[in-house]
Parts: sequence; structure tokens; C-alpha cells
Amino acid sequence: MPGPRLIRDFLLTRGRSFSYGPDRSQRADLHLPPATGSRPPLMVLIHGGSWRARYGKIVMRGLARDLLRRGWAVWNIEYRRVGN
Repeated sequence: MPGPRLIRDFLLTRGRSFSYGPDRSQRADLHLPPATGSRPPLMVLIHGGSWRARYGKIVMRGLARDLLRRGWAVWNIEYRRVGN
């Protein structure tokens, strides 16, 4: 059974969503840490999932939240897969 922190990470770590193509799966969430006056390092998260529509960027939300907490800017991307 997942713990409360894991559930919170799935539900609350969404970022600002952007579209980068015509397919509804071509979306990415941008997470920015609080402004500090300097540019934060950037991480791009690409989920696995064997190219199946069943898996998506939600599986990377916990990692995005942890990187954000450590001062990283994060792109969590979604892409077109088999079965869309």
C-alpha cells in the first residue's frame, strides 16, 4: 500500500503544462523552483513504459518533486506511444 507522501507526490506535483505538438499526448509539465536570482540547473524527465499508452508522466511526479525541492528546474514530458 502506498504511503501518504507517495500519494501526495502523485496528486500535487503537476507543474505548469505546455503543449509541444498537435497530439494531446505531446505535453510537458514545467516545474520551477522559487526565484533565487540565478538560473537553476535543468533536468528533463522521460518516463519509460515500453511505449504503451498505459504508462505516462505521472510515474515521474515523485522524482520531479524531489528535484524541485533540491533547487532544480524540471521538465516532465509526455509523448505519443503505441495504443494512442
